[in-house]
Amino acid sequence: MLIMAVLATTGSAASAETYIGVAVGTAPSISNDSVPNQNDGRSGRLFVGQGFGLRYGTLAIEGEANRFGLLLKGDPYNSTMLGVAAKYSFPLSDGFSIFGRLGFERTWLSSNAPSNAFEGSGNGWLFGLGAEYRIIPLVSVFVDYERQSATISAPNAGAGDNFEFGQAAGMFSLGVTFHL
Repeated sequence: MLIMAVLATTGSAASAETYIGVAVGTAPSISNDSVPNQNDGRSGRLFVGQGFGLRYGTLAIEGEANRFGLLLKGDPYNSTMLGVAAKYSFPLSDGFSIFGRLGFERTWLSSNAPSNAFEGSGNGWLFGLGAEYRIIPLVSVFVDYERQSATISAPNAGAGDNFEFGQAAGMFSLGVTFHL
C-alpha cells in the first residue's frame, strides 16, 4: 500500500540527487534498561544519500555512521552506529524544508578500559525529524533530532552465556549537506 502511494505521488519527470554531509551533535541523552550510564562528550555523524524527486517532496535512501562517547558503570566506551534509512523531505518555501527519517541500525560498543565487560553489538532502529535550508543550489544546512535504539549483546559481561541490554540515545545535531 505504501509503495503504491509513493508511486502515485511520483511526478512524470522525477529527478535524482546524490548528497553527502556531516553533522555535530549534542552529547546524547542515553538510557538503557540495566547498566548505570551517562553521556561523555559530543556526537558526530557522516552520511550519504540518494534522493528521488516526487510530486510533493523528495524520498531518499540514506546511509549514516554515527559515533559518541559514554560511560558505563564509570568506564569509558565508544558507541559506533551504522544505519540505513528512508528520508522524506517536504518543501515549505524559499529553500526551507522539513524532513523525517526512519530506518535500521547496527551499534557496536567498544572500550580500552580494563573492565570492558559491556563490549558488544546489536541491531535496532532509528528515527529523526528536522528542518533544512538550502543556502545555495549545492549546499544546505540543517538541524535535526535523531533517536537510536538497539539491543546490545555483551558476551564478556559475566552474567551467563550472553548478557543483553537495551541502549537508546537521542541527540540534536547541526549539519551541512553537499548536493552533488
